[in-house]
Amino acid sequence: MGRQESLEAWNANSTRPAAPRHWPHRGASGVKAASGDGEGEFRLRSLVGKRIGIAATLSRLLSDGPAPLRPGLVRVLGTQPPSSNGQACPPEPLGPPTRLEELSRPRWSGRQRRIGLTGGIATGKSAVGRLLEERHGLPVLDADRFAREALAPGSPGARAVLERYGDQVRPGTEGLAAGEETGGSSLSGHNSDAGVIIDRAALGRIVFAHPHERRWLEELVHPLVRHRCLAELQRLAAVPTLVLMVPLLFEAGLESLCSEVWLVDCNENQQLERLIGRDRLSEAEARARIEAQWPLARKRTLVDRCIDNSGDLQALEQAVLRALQGPREA
Repeated sequence: MGRQESLEAWNANSTRPAAPRHWPHRGASGVKAASGDGEGEFRLRSLVGKRIGIAATLSRLLSDGPAPLRPGLVRVLGTQPPSSNGQACPPEPLGPPTRLEELSRPRWSGRQRRIGLTGGIATGKSAVGRLLEERHGLPVLDADRFAREALAPGSPGARAVLERYGDQVRPGTEGLAAGEETGGSSLSGHNSDAGVIIDRAALGRIVFAHPHERRWLEELVHPLVRHRCLAELQRLAAVPTLVLMVPLLFEAGLESLCSEVWLVDCNENQQLERLIGRDRLSEAEARARIEAQWPLARKRTLVDRCIDNSGDLQALEQAVLRALQGPREA
């Protein structure tokens, strides 16, 4: 059997659809319609080209290693990472989240180990951050602190907030009532805002009651936090391992700065109870703040390791130790 006949037989037995009998014209420089003997020649050239392409791809993968897409791409599509307590995170019936293309970008791959520490509100990120800093001596870049600095008295961020909300976010004033429109400049009678401290509780009541106001505030603060993180990463470039503690790591698009991501996790009932007790909120207020973030179920599919914080402090310490001593990718 000749080479052309062998290729024809291989193609006929393949599970792929057979080539059409007639190929459309594609113009003077394109492919002409194949017929008779010309069809066999066209098939031969097409099949050989495909096999060469497959061989080249396999050769590149074997020599260069996997393509530079982080394993998070697989997790986005539903694979669950193992938990730090040795049990699998509970599977969730989630499809691909928003920002799929961005979430599939390569993560940091330099020599420095950069641990992205995230979670939901009141799941225990700060407790894990303190353990990493105090017990294990790791520098912790705290995005919450950077956000507070972005709204410090006299800063451009604080001036923008005061211009938008005025007396509603000044100390000693009431927050925005439900259904009330914003527009702080008309409410404020102050000529100078240089020393005014933003009432963060009042600001929180506004942004968690009005999603469009929360988006405005995030668009103001997130770039400032990212700039601060980049400056600190440059300053600490010689440190072998550091931690980026960012509550809205995925929402703010900062996961690409990390070599691995840990999620401080607990069940949703614990999260709600902790938030109500910590911030003295009503159940409705607490639920609104939880729902303003990506759900824990979605984040579980995106991270490299879950840190179970549903138990006591001793169990949390052991979970953190196992995560530090474990591989960089789960």
